Amino acid sequence: MGLALCPAAAKDRWDAALALLAAAALTDFLDGFLARRFFRPTLRGALLDPLADKVFTFCALYAYCFLAPLALESWLFYLFLVKDGLLILGAPFALKRGKRVEAALPGKLSTALLFALLLLAGLFNALGRELFPLYPLELAAAAAALYALVYYARRLL
Repeated sequence: MGLALCPAAAKDRWDAALALLAAAALTDFLDGFLARRFFRPTLRGALLDPLADKVFTFCALYAYCFLAPLALESWLFYLFLVKDGLLILGAPFALKRGKRVEAALPGKLSTALLFALLLLAGLFNALGRELFPLYPLELAAAAAALYALVYYARRLL
């Protein structure tokens, strides 16, 4: 679904992009919830779900930082790219050293703030509203991303 966001955004269909973003967030939540609820997590799901989340997140973040008429700050895209890139590259090294690589509260908070920001940016773009009221949330998402990066680096190194 994340890949569909960019074409919708490129055609200035911010209402469609918002609907895709909301649907993807909901299905991702339901997928994880149902797997845990019915004790059906799989190794494939444990590996592919975070990767799919990253692809989706970067498609959405790219669309709202570079394609939207009312765009988020581009540095936010690069910040999350560095954070997640370092985590993805560092995970194999942590696993080789016997460290468990799993989601923790700082990462979940970072993701939750980013998704809230993306949903609101989508809503504001669909309505043609200025994004100025979202700047505090944008800064909070950035701060949470930096904190998560430091947290994971200290935990996994």
